[in-house]
Amino acid sequence: MARQPGISRGTVSRALSSDQPPKYRRPLKGSAVDTVEPAVRELLKQAPTMPVTVIAERIGRERGLTISPTPAGAVRSHPGAPAARGR
Repeated sequence: MARQPGISRGTVSRALSSDQPPKYRRPLKGSAVDTVEPAVRELLKQAPTMPVTVIAERIGRERGLTISPTPAGAVRSHPGAPAARGR
């Protein structure tokens, strides 16, 4: 049976013995910004409307800014963030 689809016998055996179809699982990788997120949160507590370019400059970000807006935006839109409370 394994020869026809071109997969290993172990794969076929596991698939036949399982009660569910096979599922592809990949471990989650962290973002390049995860290491600076606490600093971003602290800066946004002090000044909720601080531009991303200023945040990047203050945390010493040397990489491009294309991924930086994501955590700042996520922090700003978080219900517990000062900007979300209207401060």
